[in-house]
Amino acid sequence: MIKVVLDANQFVSALLKPHSNPAKIVRLVYEGDFTLLLSPAILDELQRVLAYLRIKKLHPRTPEEIDFFSEVGKNCSHNPRDTARFRNLT
Repeated sequence: MIKVVLDANQFVSALLKPHSNPAKIVRLVYEGDFTLLLSPAILDELQRVLAYLRIKKLHPRTPEEIDFFSEVGKNCSHNPRDTARFRNLT
């Protein structure tokens, strides 16, 4: 199994550009081809970046969805097989 780490910028790119390479990687994680490795630092940065005004204008996620995404990610960082819970957020 291939293990991947995506930084916050790659997650944002996947969210904003569904045909980008980061989005393809996220889809491969969903399909079980890759294992996603996360850290609390990456998730904290992602939460902060998604709250930037210029980024908020580009995505439809509410602050509650962003908080949920971060919490799910923290759980997934302990259990990488649980990444399917991200599906509704990307």
